[in-house]
Amino acid sequence: PLHTIVQGDRIRMRAPIQFAEGTPILLGTSHDALRELALLLGMNPDWRLLVEGHTDNRGNADTLKGLSSQRARAVVDFLIANKVAPDRLRSDGIGGANPTTTNRTEDGRRANNRIEIFIVHAGR
Repeated sequence: PLHTIVQGDRIRMRAPIQFAEGTPILLGTSHDALRELALLLGMNPDWRLLVEGHTDNRGNADTLKGLSSQRARAVVDFLIANKVAPDRLRSDGIGGANPTTTNRTEDGRRANNRIEIFIVHAGR
């Protein structure tokens, strides 16, 4: 795969899923990676995914949680539009509650604005 890496129960993207700043609108630069993810799901029909949205901590906590929920849902909607069954996908917004690095720098905030994807069920 060009865009995705499966590591245990996580699916990592080689480049971050990108959104228009402060919005849940997916940027076209992320479409190829998400199409690849949809193909990966097609090759692994027993997988179910949890898509989590995260933000930095700049702003109202409720607003950030809402934005992170909308972003996670935008990823799910993109996958559904690319023929992934809705019952295989779940989304959740975490907001700024779980940073991976500092929010004191622009690079840190950029890293904390992210989508994380987990394989939550793989039947045998």
